[in-house]
Amino acid sequence: MPIPLSAHVATDKNELASSDAYVWLYEIEVPTTPPTRYRLAKRSEAVSFRGLTYSPAPITHSTVTEDTKADLPRITMTIANVSREVSSATESYAGLIGQPVRIMLVSIADMASGNAIIEQDFAIASANLSEAAATFDLRLFNAYRINIPGGRLSRLACRFKYRSERCGYALAEADGGLATCDKSFDGANGCQVHGDSYTSAGLAPVHPQRYGGERGIPKREQAGGL
Repeated sequence: MPIPLSAHVATDKNELASSDAYVWLYEIEVPTTPPTRYRLAKRSEAVSFRGLTYSPAPITHSTVTEDTKADLPRITMTIANVSREVSSATESYAGLIGQPVRIMLVSIADMASGNAIIEQDFAIASANLSEAAATFDLRLFNAYRINIPGGRLSRLACRFKYRSERCGYALAEADGGLATCDKSFDGANGCQVHGDSYTSAGLAPVHPQRYGGERGIPKREQAGGL
């Protein structure tokens, strides 16, 4: 899927020449208690992005490659071993194997938008330390650590968080609004009842039209069949 660009970056991309700088940002997580995130920028000065500060560092990464077995894409990230802080963390925590790494490309002129042109999460597969640099082999973040599916559909229960934007229920309790919801469609404290509370307050109801369950899912047979 193409990466959506902000209006500024889209315009800048189509210019014959650009005066704006682009910078690579890196986040490396270390499993301290609580976890520590090193935030680094491939730049000579600190960068602020999404309210976080990325410190200048001699860091780079290779292009994305794939081996002959069509394994998940991988890249190599290298950090010059100047302060040896990264080396110390790598040695102390088993080479940081499995730790998440995020790499982003952002436009300096578009930092305030919080939009990254490229944003990809990886996990450290291996590490190599030398006097000159710390080198990490990165692979796409392990899919086995992701909860799949991210959501679950049910005909009997709404999947939306109560009073969230997708739920849409916003009637204040002082005006007759209900404090809780049992997530049902037509239960004692369900979506229809919440619609009735709008009607009682003299407002146009948006429920049960906003019900987040899938009522079209067939009922499960109690016996017989497959």
